[in-house]
Amino acid sequence: MSPRPSAPLSLEFILLGLIIEKPMHGYDLYRELSRLEELTDVWRVKQSLLYALLEKLEAAGFVTSTLLLTESHLARREFRPTPDGVVAFQVWIALPVEHPRAVRQEFLAKLYFARKAGRLNALALCAAQLENCQEWLSALQNQSSSQPPAAFKNMVDRYRLHMIQATIQWLQELTRELEANPSNV
Repeated sequence: MSPRPSAPLSLEFILLGLIIEKPMHGYDLYRELSRLEELTDVWRVKQSLLYALLEKLEAAGFVTSTLLLTESHLARREFRPTPDGVVAFQVWIALPVEHPRAVRQEFLAKLYFARKAGRLNALALCAAQLENCQEWLSALQNQSSSQPPAAFKNMVDRYRLHMIQATIQWLQELTRELEANPSNV
């Protein structure tokens, strides 16, 4: 059994989102992903990995590919989204991340596409993520650590607590900005 999860990962959903915007072949997809500064600040992918991820998306039934023959190039495989792929992508961008460590990459990728889908989608995602963060914070605060302040477990718990508090503050600021500036989306 493969140690790799069978469900698509964030990077696969990013590729799917770009294919939904415009069907393209692998190299064009790689160039598109490499030129989008908003995404390259969060994600980078090697070209060889990109093709493996596209194969996984196709095996999952989220994209189909067609071999195109052109005069100037060798045969190229163009990828298009399937209806199942579109639905899976829409569900992915609407759901908040389930772990604090996923905010830095997965949530930011979701937010990128949620903003492109419209201000209300971005606001709904932020609200759902804020709710998750508040649950994480509450759970962490309810854990009573009998460890002394200098104990490593206590240090880790305090770090997690501060990171979640900072994420909540950032989400609140982001929500206010999105509400105040509809053109900021």
